[in-house]
Amino acid sequence: MYCATQLKMLLQITSSFVILLSCLAVVNGHGEDLTREANTAGSSVVEAAVGLIQGSSIFQSDNRFLRRLAYVESKDGIDPSTYRGGYYGGIWQVDEVAFQATKDVTTHRALMTKYAQIRSVFGFNWTDVQWTDLSKPLYSALAARLFLFNLATSIPFGIKEQADYWMTFYHTKQGNKTVATFVQDVQLLERSQNCSARAVDLVFVLDQSGSIGPSNFQLVRDLCANLVRGFDIETSQTRIGVIGFSSSASIVIPLDQYNATSALIQAVQGIPYPAQGTDTAAGINLIPAAFAVGGRKSLQAVPKIAVVITDGQSNDATATLNAATTLHSSYSSITVFAVGVGSGIVYSELTSIASDSSKVSDLASFSVSQFQDLQSSISGDTCTTPAKVQVNESVISSMNKNTTSYFVLDISSRGLTLQLTAKIGALLLYTSCSLSTPNEAFYSWKLFTDATTNIYVSCGTGNSAVLYISVRGYMASNSFSFTVITGDFSTPQPPTGPPQEVTAIITDKGEVLVQWAPPLEYRQNGYIDKYSILLTDKETGEERETFVDSFLFQYNIRSLLLSGHFYSLRVRGHNSDGYGPYSEALAVSKVFIPFSNSGIVADVRKLVMMAVMLLSVCNL
Repeated sequence: MYCATQLKMLLQITSSFVILLSCLAVVNGHGEDLTREANTAGSSVVEAAVGLIQGSSIFQSDNRFLRRLAYVESKDGIDPSTYRGGYYGGIWQVDEVAFQATKDVTTHRALMTKYAQIRSVFGFNWTDVQWTDLSKPLYSALAARLFLFNLATSIPFGIKEQADYWMTFYHTKQGNKTVATFVQDVQLLERSQNCSARAVDLVFVLDQSGSIGPSNFQLVRDLCANLVRGFDIETSQTRIGVIGFSSSASIVIPLDQYNATSALIQAVQGIPYPAQGTDTAAGINLIPAAFAVGGRKSLQAVPKIAVVITDGQSNDATATLNAATTLHSSYSSITVFAVGVGSGIVYSELTSIASDSSKVSDLASFSVSQFQDLQSSISGDTCTTPAKVQVNESVISSMNKNTTSYFVLDISSRGLTLQLTAKIGALLLYTSCSLSTPNEAFYSWKLFTDATTNIYVSCGTGNSAVLYISVRGYMASNSFSFTVITGDFSTPQPPTGPPQEVTAIITDKGEVLVQWAPPLEYRQNGYIDKYSILLTDKETGEERETFVDSFLFQYNIRSLLLSGHFYSLRVRGHNSDGYGPYSEALAVSKVFIPFSNSGIVADVRKLVMMAVMLLSVCNL
């Protein structure tokens, strides 16, 4: 009853307006895609272009290098010299020689595979692209990434290592920047992207095997402790837990155990180091339990992030793969990052552990500088990891001005209806079916609201897809709720289907009960707030209607029946827009047999009471 009441309250349509939303990977007139428009610039354009490429899974993780390149090379295109006359390298400043290397399939035969993937995801042939097209940010970003793909040396993880890599392979002699410039620019960029106040449930899954060694494991402890300092623990915005695995696994620090920074840091520094085997599968298998015990419930829509840190191949690669597959398929609300440290890493195993290839990090060694960069990377990833929202679940959240929350929903070919209510302040909402962080540069629909809005969303005709939503606070303080229902309920209409499984039965108390199930979900068109039972006397034609609360699904009609009369019985549902169709009619009758109570023992009396009711039920 409580859940039904809450759902009714959330679905009540007050002062609402309706918007028909069509989600397409290639944006139509409803949306915006500045990544394909020439000479556009800004952080939102860059983040959209990078996000589209990362989300495509065409390339392996670049350790945030592509995003950093845009800022170092052109300040995200804001630098006045970005689109200078006669130069078309775009935001990523891809020189013509470097661009031609992206089309050299004779030297780089693997490019053909990337061309096919680009055509499949983005809808154009790279062989038709000209250098002048790189004034469009998506094209410039793809050119930079293809050029890096051709290099024999992989992209390193750390900022300092990336600076050296950039200077060696990417920065031209005509440039006037240095390794120090790269480091300073990246540090400035990542300070500007800090979102430590965002709510998140974060679980570290730490390799405690003997191959790590005591000094290196202390670096792991220090990493976790430094991350604790960087998040808002005191107000319970962020919860941090730890799983340790060696020859076995255990939850070392539950998510909800500490809400004081100092106490949590002390617990982190006290994480034991058993120094035994590497049962990675055992650690992965414990991840759902860690979130179930101390994590927040779906109503709060907090991102669930697990970070697995290991120094080598697991004891049983098959068990690790099976554990990771089960985790991803059965607990899709948990986003998993995989961090490998040292030369013993098996990259394919890291990829299977991570939610996708963009969430894999490969550190060269255990070192203070590498772990400082990892800390920055994890902090940045928590900013944009979306919280999973389930259909028919309600979400309540709040945010300050210009802060953003991200959500992801599974969406079927029938689409879904999202009801968004701004309880305090106002909200700016963007949606996309391809970009996990839709923003003003790339979205399928943009919505501003300070009231209640019903939106129908569809990602096309495929069997299943995902819908990404970003909600940004517009006022100083903002609070909102939303709920999601499968199907199009954005256009107000009564139920289009009748109640199901309508029956009339005699109970052991001699009562005549009508029972039913709700209409099919996609026929309800919103919240069913009551049911109507219509009895029609087949002899007199008189109709008697009785109303029943929506959560009961049964009603005793004995008192409504006259002895010896036959009735037609039908049931229908009602929502805020009216009544739906009746169920198929049943025929009901009651026959009364008078008797005296005196002299009848209890058992006989019970049998008589059951026999005095005769119910005839059939389809009319």
